[in-house]
Amino acid sequence: MKLETRLEVPQRGSRDYLQGGDILRSIFEEFSKHRDTADIADCRLRFSSLSHTLPTLLTWPEGEPAPAGALSARLSIGLRDGERIIGGLRDTGAPLLSRIEGFERDVNAVTAVDGQTALSAPVEGADLIEQIVFTIKFLHNTVLPLKAGRWAVVEFNLLRYLPREGWGSVAADIESISGNNRITETRVRVGKETIGSVRFTALV
Repeated sequence: MKLETRLEVPQRGSRDYLQGGDILRSIFEEFSKHRDTADIADCRLRFSSLSHTLPTLLTWPEGEPAPAGALSARLSIGLRDGERIIGGLRDTGAPLLSRIEGFERDVNAVTAVDGQTALSAPVEGADLIEQIVFTIKFLHNTVLPLKAGRWAVVEFNLLRYLPREGWGSVAADIESISGNNRITETRVRVGKETIGSVRFTALV
């Protein structure tokens, strides 16, 4: 599957960059225009830099060369029939067009932390990816607070497609901390199902 299309990702809150979870949701929405999201068996999205402008999503079949030019993120989607779609994001320079506030405060209000584990109850209206990201961020700000900067997503490693609606509480467990406490990997469960892991990095 070959694509080259600009993603209309909203800017969130006071951030001057696009949040990783919002980019992932936009990728899933674009994918759904071409294939059934139920076909997704795994998804990896790794960021190499922040996006301050609207990105273009490029995809190509596994084994074909990547298009020329720098990419701000790399994407790999495995399908249940064995096909693997490779892709990436390229900054377009196009200005960010919309801004949303989202449900960060609502997620924080229903999230409890015990050691290196956080559990958040479902929040009505919140996107599941949004809830996962904010639950992990709240956990990091509680157990690994930064004197300066902020925690941000650097990589999603998912075992399935994530719909907008959740199907249970979100549990996040920090499994590894490295890079002088600047890089973490957190395992995520929704209800009783492990859906993958998310890596965070400390931005300074």
